[in-house]
Amino acid sequence: MTTLMVTHMNHATHKYGGDWSTSGFIISVCVAAAVAFAGYHAVATKRGFDREDQNAPIVFNDPKAAKLDAAKLVAAQKHELAWRPLSQDALNRLLVAARLARQPALEKKVADAMRSFAWRTAPGQLNLITIALEQRKFDQVFQHADALSRREKATEEVLNLFALYEQMPRQREYLVTALKKSPPWRQAFLASAERLKTPQQVNARYETISALLGAGEVKRDELSSLVVRMVATGSAPEAHDLWIKTQRPTVEPGSLYDGNFSQAAELQKSGVSNRFPFEWQFDSGRNAGTQLVQRDSGNELQLYWNGQGVPIFAKQTVQARPAVYKVTLRGVEADKVARKVLAVELVCPRKPAIRLAQVAEKQGQLAFVADRPTECGFPEIRLLGRPDTNGVDFEMSLTGINLALSN
Repeated sequence: MTTLMVTHMNHATHKYGGDWSTSGFIISVCVAAAVAFAGYHAVATKRGFDREDQNAPIVFNDPKAAKLDAAKLVAAQKHELAWRPLSQDALNRLLVAARLARQPALEKKVADAMRSFAWRTAPGQLNLITIALEQRKFDQVFQHADALSRREKATEEVLNLFALYEQMPRQREYLVTALKKSPPWRQAFLASAERLKTPQQVNARYETISALLGAGEVKRDELSSLVVRMVATGSAPEAHDLWIKTQRPTVEPGSLYDGNFSQAAELQKSGVSNRFPFEWQFDSGRNAGTQLVQRDSGNELQLYWNGQGVPIFAKQTVQARPAVYKVTLRGVEADKVARKVLAVELVCPRKPAIRLAQVAEKQGQLAFVADRPTECGFPEIRLLGRPDTNGVDFEMSLTGINLALSN
């Protein structure tokens, strides 16, 4: 009897265990099928979105926008956002679709969401810039352009836009506010000379720099392009004041700055390549050039030239009233032929250059005297090779240059 009951119980347990195993298997198959179907449906839906997105315009002025059904486009993007609620690209496409469908309320609603959410999409920021321009909300223009430039998207277009608004006093205030925060594009904007081609651009940049100086420091490379262009466009006095204010050099009117090349040597040692017009600017190339080296306790400027072309070895714009000047080179080492090859000029804007004549020299010196007075307050002194030397190879070294009134 006991054996019979155990046998029945074992049979029942096996029977029900088999039933549950079968049920579990069926459930597992159903779940797997449901997951597979959901996965397939999700992939298929995503692919469908991707196909539609290829035809959807992403900026307001996209040429293909006119060929599309705007209402259908709005519906498609709303459907995609239901599946991809965090898609910044889908949100931007909905913004464009709302404008094409002439649904201003929807466009405003989407734009408001994008201003704080969709900063990662470059087309979206371009669209928001367009809206800000239309609404004359220039602070938002700089905000969205800043987002673009931080992602290194449309950088040149953004900087050109900044340069345009820099010329408008009211809009310049927004630019200055953005620059004070030291954004990643600040150096590229201020250091480049590409947007300083016209007097209007130069004047606008001067106002920008002046405003920044009132709030803090402006770096050397952010200033040099402006100072160079100001001198070139006839604003040497203002450029000189800006140089004095920011670089704080020790220089007397009527005298050369850095006559012993100490500042030039420091810049060279620190790897600074940009020079202001009021500092020594040296030229080096295949046929001619200069090399500044340390010699004993001082600096030595070495000049070389193979006789081809007309090189300008060194130059500097100096504050000096109209007068007759004398230039003296100190520590000169050169043979007699080389001494006759070097020439010195004083040049005023839009005036013929004044070629200084060599005069009786002392040991280790070369002296040059002008035959007439300069005609401006900021002449440029140039050391150059004489073009009438018949291609003579030239080498010379010197340790200093002095400018003084001729007695």
